[in-house]
Amino acid sequence: MLKHLLLIILFSAFSVLAQSTYDGMPDNWDPTGIPDRAKTKILRASPKTASVTPKKPRTLLVTNFHFNDKKVVCGHPSIPYSNFAIRQMAKNTGAYKVVFSNDTLMFKKENLKNFDAVCFNNTAGVLFEDKQLRRNLLEFVYSGGGFMGIHAAGATFCQWPEYGQFPEFGKMLGGYENGGHPWGPDDVITLEVEEPGHPLNAGFPMRFFRVMDEVFQFKDHYSREKLRILLTINTGLTDMSEDRRILPERRADGDLAISWVRQYGRGRVFYTSLGHNAHINWDTIILQHYLDAIQFVLGDLDAPVTPSAKLTPAVQAREQLGVDIGFAASKDAAKTLFQAIEAAAQHGIYNLSSVEALPVTAGKPAFSPLLSDDDLWDIRFKLLDAGVRLKSYKLENLPGSEDSLTVLLDFCRKMGMETVICNSGQTISDIAIKYAADRNMIILQAFRSSQLKNLSVSPRSVFVFSDNCHVVWPEGLAGVSAAPDALTQETFWRNIFTAKVNFIELSGIGIFELPGSVEKTNQKMINLAANK
Repeated sequence: MLKHLLLIILFSAFSVLAQSTYDGMPDNWDPTGIPDRAKTKILRASPKTASVTPKKPRTLLVTNFHFNDKKVVCGHPSIPYSNFAIRQMAKNTGAYKVVFSNDTLMFKKENLKNFDAVCFNNTAGVLFEDKQLRRNLLEFVYSGGGFMGIHAAGATFCQWPEYGQFPEFGKMLGGYENGGHPWGPDDVITLEVEEPGHPLNAGFPMRFFRVMDEVFQFKDHYSREKLRILLTINTGLTDMSEDRRILPERRADGDLAISWVRQYGRGRVFYTSLGHNAHINWDTIILQHYLDAIQFVLGDLDAPVTPSAKLTPAVQAREQLGVDIGFAASKDAAKTLFQAIEAAAQHGIYNLSSVEALPVTAGKPAFSPLLSDDDLWDIRFKLLDAGVRLKSYKLENLPGSEDSLTVLLDFCRKMGMETVICNSGQTISDIAIKYAADRNMIILQAFRSSQLKNLSVSPRSVFVFSDNCHVVWPEGLAGVSAAPDALTQETFWRNIFTAKVNFIELSGIGIFELPGSVEKTNQKMINLAANK
């Protein structure tokens, strides 16, 4: 009995050490005894207000694991300082609650669902090898969660000289630290704010600034085709001498990114190479960058994520107008889902909706909840490689039972989709709407404009698509499908902005007809943005 009691006490003590939150803890919460003068500097530098008001209460999980040769080792000395800064910004702004934990069981599905985002603060090494826990992390982000990586997060789930222990993590993050760090902790580098107008760069008052910090260079998985670059090293104002051991690829293109964001399914990812040195955590503009990144991954700060290499004039116009376009995949427009993904990417369309009857590939089953987890991962990787995401799933009828409805909605959520669209002949039950809302999704009903004349419609349950631009949109509806002949008509575009539509889906369009329709839409958006 005594032995069991001691085990319970020890387990309880470990749990307290493994997980802590600032709520209810004293103001001098300090797990490692950082100097008071450093605390004072962080307190002075920490932003006092959030950039945006949270849409709902948010919780951020922060972990600091550092593994080497399957052993827990002491991580970066800057960890307690950045933890303190993250905690202080939460306390100052009320934008989020923060939980600090180095318990791998936090990555079980039932635990991850309690968080809006996860932060790997200077984690390093292979944190865990359990395949299910790894999938849980990826699915958490892909289905709409957020992920933030600070500095050595880029050296996580890998250990030199190998970088293939968990390649899917590197794909999600945007790269592995597989190029080393040409600049050490005592080196000074000049950073450039690559996109001053981006919401996560709003705290930078200047285009160029200097920092003393150790930063990484990236090779595998790093690509401007996949990432929206925010900060870079200015190679003209930074020591690039031969002894820096800069990768041949990076010396050739001078592309040494420091901070970026990306879309991962429906999830939001931010990474910064900054954070090796403790003093970074009392730099006011860097902390503002951190706070805006936290609000972004939590889902409160909206920010564009189209990769830098894909920022054509048309994409920039879409971002300025707040209207995006997508491709409606159907058996008439594409023979397989993979074909639709390839066609969308080829024509610069990065959103896609699919129908339940569409085969994944030739001779393979249809895209549906019946697919195995491995099949779903193959589809995710295809989407990620193409830079395309699924927005919605169209089916003839919603399942009748609550269990079947749960399976459908969980499938759509896992695949990063926002909307389920059913036909106009079905009544959408309150329980279906609730189940969808619980997963941050909506269920819409498809009506042709001619059907709306004698119908009483609800903004939350009606999806309207155009026959010939005679369309009535319920107030607040987020998206609409357009036939090709509507795209050049002023009535169509006037209704788009009157109804505050933010997504246009090119529907009923075959692959070979697609380029002309995209060109019409893009040109119209460029003209509207120029005159805005």
